[in-house]
Amino acid sequence: MFEIILITGGGVAFLIIIDFIFSFKKYKKDLSFWKNKLKTYKTKTMETQYGSIEYLRVGEGVPILVSHGINGGFDQCLGLSELYIGNDYEIIAVSRFGYLGTSLPKKSSPKVQADTFADLLDRLGIEKIYMFGNSAGGTSAIQFALRHPNRCAGLILLSSNVPSKETLPPKPVIRVIFGSNYLYWKIVSTFNKTMLSMFIPKKVQAQLSDDKINKLTNNILLAGLPVAERKAGFINDMYLSNPDINNEYPFSDVKIRTLIIHAVDDPGPPYEGAKKISKEIPKAKLVSFDTGGHLIIGHEKEIRKEIRNFIEGFLK
Repeated sequence: MFEIILITGGGVAFLIIIDFIFSFKKYKKDLSFWKNKLKTYKTKTMETQYGSIEYLRVGEGVPILVSHGINGGFDQCLGLSELYIGNDYEIIAVSRFGYLGTSLPKKSSPKVQADTFADLLDRLGIEKIYMFGNSAGGTSAIQFALRHPNRCAGLILLSSNVPSKETLPPKPVIRVIFGSNYLYWKIVSTFNKTMLSMFIPKKVQAQLSDDKINKLTNNILLAGLPVAERKAGFINDMYLSNPDINNEYPFSDVKIRTLIIHAVDDPGPPYEGAKKISKEIPKAKLVSFDTGGHLIIGHEKEIRKEIRNFIEGFLK
């Protein structure tokens, strides 16, 4: 029996080693690709009273500051703007606290993040912007609207973080996974459909081709590489910034016009939360989609049209 255990254990160890050898080569290729892609962007870093903040300005027109979701950065802002906003505006893509080239201050609440946005605008000489908040970035976007209403022409919340009851995973587990580029890559590569289910309901996934699934895995999950450079931001979002929205935000004090876009089947921030805050914000409009999940897949053109009408309505 002992010999059988030794032989079996040795065989398993051998397979693990072989798998590591072959997968590591693919991992290095993927990591190199995403690192090199980041280097192609001409980002700038501004020193504010709350630390350094990385940003990139692209396009021309009405300025929109994009507050990205979890495990993001300025690069995710650009992806969000391309999908949901379009090319008719100036996009101010920022890396939020703890992501890529932006520091994580000791006080890193959504309020402080909102004040950092305002400080950045002061230093850039920009008086007023439209605030676009996606997912975890919605919390600080809401705080910006609350704390700096004179700087906010309008608030756009897409699949935003909303008040909800959520059980968080153990922090040590998250630290390990998001502290290792290889471990994150391996989990995503092996369990991509399971990971995607955090963003896309299984019913929606079942209707997607393998090619579409692979593209989503690449553009949504693997695009998070290098994840180790986003770890501090991820942990801050998960355990501080996201839960902060449950601290009885005075949504009725958001006096600016607000566009809330949310899918009913979002597996992340619940639709009921979006519906609730849309009733509390005096000048809010809720645009609902029955399907599409957190990414609101299949409704990108409709969303771009809603955002364009929302902004152009202010300009008339």
